[in-house]
Amino acid sequence: MNHVTQGKRLLKAVFLERLPIVLANADAEAADGFSTLVPFEINTFDKASIDGLPSIELIVTDSSKQSDSVAAVYRHRVVVGISYGGDSEEAITVAVERYIWAIRKIAKDSQLGQYAGAGPLDTGGEQYTPMGRAEKVESPFVKGAFIEVFITTLE
Repeated sequence: MNHVTQGKRLLKAVFLERLPIVLANADAEAADGFSTLVPFEINTFDKASIDGLPSIELIVTDSSKQSDSVAAVYRHRVVVGISYGGDSEEAITVAVERYIWAIRKIAKDSQLGQYAGAGPLDTGGEQYTPMGRAEKVESPFVKGAFIEVFITTLE
């Protein structure tokens, strides 16, 4: 791996494989009657409109060369945005919080290092958006959240 685009594609593959399992386990462990839907779509690019919910976008916000390295080691900040809709504000809030927890757990337990030139994943800050009314989707309410995932590459 030698650039962040490949890293985002690998991250998408990890999420496609692991998110359904981790979310189902979170629902079972919570035993609160809520069931979190798996992603309708995961995009590695900014999308002007969402085709369905839940939706995830993997967006690079910045990259920085690690100064303590002789090699060209870069740390890329990928903001993972989640949009989730439904008709129950409580169920939407629970689902968004479980998504953030699941992504943090997947990042902690995974690494792209099995691919040449990639290092372990790490997470950073999280942010939640207020509940809003959906405009173009079938759900009356929508809520979002963002979590930083850091990907290290060797170029």
